[in-house]
Amino acid sequence: MSKKTRTIVDFANGSTGEWLLYGILEAHLRAGSHVVFVAGQEAFPHYAAVMKKLGVDLAKHIDGDQLVYFDAFS
Repeated sequence: MSKKTRTIVDFANGSTGEWLLYGILEAHLRAGSHVVFVAGQEAFPHYAAVMKKLGVDLAKHIDGDQLVYFDAFS
């Protein structure tokens, strides 16, 4: 994946596309890309639990400076 790629996933139409969010996040983290994740629907523990089921440890990626996580409601 290109290091200059920007992907925005927005659930504005009322339908859920969380599966798409998880797939994109997993692919970019596994590829070693740096990711800025702005969460506006769920808290970090929710995303961490789902990603753990996919074999991705979000806390490890945050500690490794590959992932920056922002909670839009905090």
